[in-house]
Amino acid sequence: MKRDSFLQRLLKRFGGSYIIFVVAAAQLITFIGTAITGVMVHINAEFSANQLLLASTSTISLLIIGNAILLIWVYLSTKQARQQLSLWAKTGSLARRTETEFQAWRQITSIAWKYGVAGAGVGLFINLIPLVVILSTLGEASQDQILYLIFGGGVAGISIISTMVLVIELSLQPAREVLLPEGFETQLSGTAGFKIRMKFLIIVLGLIFVSVLLIAPIGYHQTVTVLYREIGSTQVLLALQRQSVAVALIALSLGFGLVYLLSNSISKPINELISTFAKVEHGDLSQRVNIRATDEVGELAIYFNRMISRLEELQKDLAQQVEERTSHLRAINEVGRVAASILDPDELISKVVNLITDEFGYYYSALFLIDEEGRYAELKDATGEAGKVLRQSKHHLEINEKSMVGRAIGTRQAQVAQDVGEKSVRFNNPLLPYTRSEIALPLLVADQTMGALDVQSTQEAAFGEQDIDTLQNMANQVAVALENAHLFQEAQKSIQELRSVQKKYLRESWDVSNLPEGEIVLAIGDEPDGKSGFVNEFPIALRDEVIGQISITSKNELNQEESNWIQAIITQAAFALENARLLEESQTVAMREKYVTEITNKIWSTNTIDGIMQVSLRELGQVLDASEAIIELDSGNEQD
Repeated sequence: MKRDSFLQRLLKRFGGSYIIFVVAAAQLITFIGTAITGVMVHINAEFSANQLLLASTSTISLLIIGNAILLIWVYLSTKQARQQLSLWAKTGSLARRTETEFQAWRQITSIAWKYGVAGAGVGLFINLIPLVVILSTLGEASQDQILYLIFGGGVAGISIISTMVLVIELSLQPAREVLLPEGFETQLSGTAGFKIRMKFLIIVLGLIFVSVLLIAPIGYHQTVTVLYREIGSTQVLLALQRQSVAVALIALSLGFGLVYLLSNSISKPINELISTFAKVEHGDLSQRVNIRATDEVGELAIYFNRMISRLEELQKDLAQQVEERTSHLRAINEVGRVAASILDPDELISKVVNLITDEFGYYYSALFLIDEEGRYAELKDATGEAGKVLRQSKHHLEINEKSMVGRAIGTRQAQVAQDVGEKSVRFNNPLLPYTRSEIALPLLVADQTMGALDVQSTQEAAFGEQDIDTLQNMANQVAVALENAHLFQEAQKSIQELRSVQKKYLRESWDVSNLPEGEIVLAIGDEPDGKSGFVNEFPIALRDEVIGQISITSKNELNQEESNWIQAIITQAAFALENARLLEESQTVAMREKYVTEITNKIWSTNTIDGIMQVSLRELGQVLDASEAIIELDSGNEQD
């Protein structure tokens, strides 16, 4: 587990006050830097004891006032950042997706350079100018002493402020990590720090300026000592002053130009890299960064171009895989649709094997089903001329380990040969010479194996893991469709048998010899003389079985609408007749069962043989309306 650094522990302890603590700690540099600068100024300016005491006390007082002003300014300008850090120190979380989050991020990223600008203003107007005024009026400092003081103050200001900005920037890094917004747009728009070009300009120009200010007072002091005090030549001294100023200006100009070129050589490629990043972010992976240098920035551009090239290749591969996967899914859906719409097993098998080769682009596909004995896998259909020959020869494979189809059925697992030349368990078929890879998939329905689907390709390693899963799912769909087709065929056969039995039953039930009344004939109206009128005959059909006929004689010929109307009535009449017959039949059966129950109860209530016979004869005679009934008992004794 990674341990927290010292600054991170301080941040957790102080919360929002951590910013004030960092700035106050950085302000200690002002006292150290001012003390060193004061010694150097005193060596050149040669202050008296009273002047040195006045300068020291004034400098310390002005530094305290200036630092206090800067601390108050930091406190007021970092309100949201301090609130967020205090909330994080207490709860471990921040107020996300609010204006406070944006303002806190902007404040924490801009506090260092803003403090540098504010510190330069405070150092100039609160520290240096008042100190110069105090020494000029109260300390009666000379012009040279004031000049040395200005040089020293400039050196101190640039050095101290630059150092403080760097210290604050580094010390606030844990706070920036905590306050980093979740959204990338907020991170970009809220960033307010100095860019690389500005940092280079400030730091390098500051170093040049400090160097000039450090060397110039020493050279000036020694020159004055030698030329003015010893020789008394003011003309040479003035010329030296003009030359020193000119050299200083040239050095600063040259330094500015060099720094500008150097910062451009770094910032321009980085800005171009950022611009290319933005275009890539919007999906344009064809963008590349121009290689303008061979330094670290150039290497970064090279690595970036290589990364984008690989991403572009990966995107193309993914697009191709998605296209292939989509095509496979489309093919599976088509196979599933066909399988669900066909209820004839033979037609279903033929459609499936042809769809596999057409939609997936495979070389050969075949479907095997297990025979009734469960010993062989019989070829039901296959594609191409090879499939035609194999069907005609009634090709079959034994269910064992010697063939991929047999092994797939036996193990209930897919068998794959990515290189058929190296696969030992494979049926070598001379009719399929171009096969380079093969897969055999079991047709599974619940815990039952119906057969196997065999697919072959002309490419090596044509069946990846996704292809195996896809084909296995498709094989399972085909197996379910085949099972449904077989069940449908059996159901149709049972329905046909039921219909035959029903027709036979209706035919026997409405047979004239079986009707109690015999042939039923009903006539209404005058009997036709056969000379006039139209005779229309309509069959009385009950479930496709004709049980009678209605003849209607009319003066005019019936039209189609009237015929349809009469036929609809006849159909309802047929159902009504059947219901009446069934009701009469059920009543007859019920009456017989009632008689049986009554006679049985009377027989069981009699205890003698004579009584049982008398009750039986009497009751049967009454029910059957018989005039005579005889009971004969065989005692089992035969008489010669």
